[in-house]
Amino acid sequence: MQRSSLSMSNAWVGALINIFAIISVFAMMHHPHEALFDGRENKRLQVTHGVLIFTMTFFAFGMDRFTTIMAHQKIDAKLGMLFYYIGLGSMIGAAIISGYLQPALTEAFAANAEAYVDQKRFAAALNQVLASVSICFFGAAGAFLCPGLILSSGKLRLVGLLSLIVGITMIAAMLLGTYLNVFAMTALTVAFVIWHAGIGAVLITRAED
Repeated sequence: MQRSSLSMSNAWVGALINIFAIISVFAMMHHPHEALFDGRENKRLQVTHGVLIFTMTFFAFGMDRFTTIMAHQKIDAKLGMLFYYIGLGSMIGAAIISGYLQPALTEAFAANAEAYVDQKRFAAALNQVLASVSICFFGAAGAFLCPGLILSSGKLRLVGLLSLIVGITMIAAMLLGTYLNVFAMTALTVAFVIWHAGIGAVLITRAED
């Protein structure tokens, strides 16, 4: 049977999710540890966070397609997706601060390092708050999306288990007071993209839904 243009689109979305999952992990592995008075390092911060913002936005697009499949299976995804979108907005905010505000501050205060210290602390604290809120809400999204999926079969059940594991991991990380440095964010990014790679696989194999 010939696929419709929408079905083919879903398959391409699934394939691109898996490609962007690899790219996002690669970007985190090349994440500088902080904004310095160095134009090259600041440029790396900007490129890294630009890539991460793009991939996270595309993941959300893929999640929207995935919820159509969930709806066909009579699985309610509205609450889980509400948490997901709040997490997305918070993480984009954290990425903008880390990738663009902090490098801008290093340039603005290049001639006044002492004044930069206070600005840097404020930006770093705001980045931590937004990133922590994001991880909490992404974790809640995984927890609320998993029940109906786990009760399904095949790849949907696998995605449900991934949602549960990632959700618990993210919530536990925040309850344990994990400081979201580059290493911790890379580890959580790996968990996040594995979850979305499973969703990508569903979109590829069930493109007709």
